[in-house]
Amino acid sequence: MLSNLMSLLGFARPPMFSSLSTKSNEQLAQMLLNNFGAFSLDNSDNFDNFDDSSVPEYVSLDSIRSMAKRDWTGDPLIDQNILLAKELLKRPALLRGLDQHGVTGARDGLISWQDLVSVIRGHTHV
Repeated sequence: MLSNLMSLLGFARPPMFSSLSTKSNEQLAQMLLNNFGAFSLDNSDNFDNFDDSSVPEYVSLDSIRSMAKRDWTGDPLIDQNILLAKELLKRPALLRGLDQHGVTGARDGLISWQDLVSVIRGHTHV
């Protein structure tokens, strides 16, 4: 009963996505990569995304933080993105690895699809 009340008040996680904490860093990177195309400027009516509008080929750390602050919507796709962002923020080492430039090692707050592939393949230590 308490769980139903909390769910009605918006305090509960969407049940179908409650297991992201058990996912590996590589799996989370794959989830972000799988949704990367949906977050581009070409999908301008999708304001519920991680896309940094000034640099459409990247996902910014700021946009991940903004997504994580959103309230649950009831839309499973958007709620999955919110939960993914919240889980990513719980893993600072993963975010540092995703933000690391493949050649220079510099960080700029932007994550490219190439950065995600590097983590997925284990080429970036996280």
